[in-house]
Amino acid sequence: MVMLVLSQYIEAAYAMELLEGGRTRVGFLLKDRIMQRTNLIEAIPCIRGGEGVVDPALVDSLLATSAMPAALAVLSEREREVLALMAEGLTDRGIAEWLSVSPRTVGTHIQHIFDRREIADAATGNRRVWAVLSYLDAI
Repeated sequence: MVMLVLSQYIEAAYAMELLEGGRTRVGFLLKDRIMQRTNLIEAIPCIRGGEGVVDPALVDSLLATSAMPAALAVLSEREREVLALMAEGLTDRGIAEWLSVSPRTVGTHIQHIFDRREIADAATGNRRVWAVLSYLDAI
């Protein structure tokens, strides 16, 4: 089956569903691209020939979403793991049990998270909450 989807928007989730499972003979182009007739004229024979055609803007979007957010890239893998567990609501002791480390080690990781994310100790807010909120914003 040959299929070419023309979309007004970059819908990465829909495009991934369309392309998953190694499907061939499918294409996903933005309507803006087909204003230049050559893009559409070139895409159709490619798709009929068994190739997949994906709009370059969609490729850029997929690559950007798959890259780790800068807010998390400054953390070590273990610090990201601790932060994710914090976001799940675990206490330091709960995180320690989950990771099979001491609560003191968890405290050290949390302090590193605060330092690397530049989350200062402030009387107006809880640093742990700020760290979790920044994590949730980044994912």
